[in-house]
Amino acid sequence: MIRAMREAALVLGLCTLVACGSPPAAKTGEGGTTPAKKTTTTGDVADKEPEPKAQPTYKYPAPFMEPDCAVPQAEGYLPNAKQVVADVRKAHWKQLEACAEAAPPGENVHGEVRTQFRLDPDGVPRCVEAPGASISQVDVVRCVISVYRTFRFPPPKNGSVRVTDGIQLDVSHEDE
Repeated sequence: MIRAMREAALVLGLCTLVACGSPPAAKTGEGGTTPAKKTTTTGDVADKEPEPKAQPTYKYPAPFMEPDCAVPQAEGYLPNAKQVVADVRKAHWKQLEACAEAAPPGENVHGEVRTQFRLDPDGVPRCVEAPGASISQVDVVRCVISVYRTFRFPPPKNGSVRVTDGIQLDVSHEDE
């Protein structure tokens, strides 16, 4: 039974390879293989594939979503929500402002970062994202998201709460 399954997988793999039209690997003199050379439209032989463009590197890691972010769990409420969110944001304002000030010299940071998150019963923001950011600097937006993840709120009543908040950043790096 297992042998038959292995043979079927091998046949399926070979059929897929043939159907896709992949060129077979050219044999070398020492038993190894090398990729087959491709011919260009002018008849020249191309030895290498073009190198892929390098992805930009960012100072802050890409935002990640917790596995349960798609689960709608927002039945609770946060008493005096606007004031509570404003107070927590104000307590962390220096960190948020530092995100904009960390932009490279010569780059000005002007715009809004609108964040959304789920506030769980333990007062910890989860599933923090910034779908409405008018700032083009990716590092600044990622930094703001990472700061929002450090916020701690009073526990909401009767379950989780969805929160939307926005901040306006305006930092100019003047060349001196």
